[in-house]
Amino acid sequence: MKKILFIIFINLILLTNTFAQNEIDKKNILKSIILPGWGELNYNNSRSKMFFITEATMWISMFTFNRYHDIQDSDMKNYAKIHSGAEEFASTSQYWVDLGGYFSYQDFKEEMLESRTPEKIYNEKFAWDWDSRENANKYRNLRIDRDKSLLRAKFAIGGLVFNRILSAIDVIYLANNQNHLTSSLSFNQNVTTFHFSIPFN
Repeated sequence: MKKILFIIFINLILLTNTFAQNEIDKKNILKSIILPGWGELNYNNSRSKMFFITEATMWISMFTFNRYHDIQDSDMKNYAKIHSGAEEFASTSQYWVDLGGYFSYQDFKEEMLESRTPEKIYNEKFAWDWDSRENANKYRNLRIDRDKSLLRAKFAIGGLVFNRILSAIDVIYLANNQNHLTSSLSFNQNVTTFHFSIPFN
């Protein structure tokens, strides 16, 4: 996850260099990448408050869902220790899915052999045999809820990135609007000249 955030940050820096009109704009865009809304403050724009609130909301959501995921992960593993009959657990995420997807290790093993994928069979030291269908189903629900919390935390990270992109684009817009950029296009045909200008506001 850290590697993904680093790559995204580098891409945002490249966005700054590509679209900024001058050194002042680059500084303001960089500010918006570091803290969305910071760049807008330099233009006395009221939208900065909206970006600040969104940023705070995304950080709180990310930490909350990550913390909730850790609690659910602990509860799920403790429940499996009590009811699955397994003495040891494999560390892969797929193992936790299979643990709830098959009532016993033997059922899992037979299906892997039938599908000709023996390489997927776990070491027998990770074998399990649930004490009841009800507890196996409850474990599966705990695992699904845990994964949903992790997914929501990832959505919050996506929100943090998106907020930075929007703020950087907003600063570019404010900079262009302040500089009153215009573009004109002329056509000459049969001595008649057609002229119109397109303002970028």
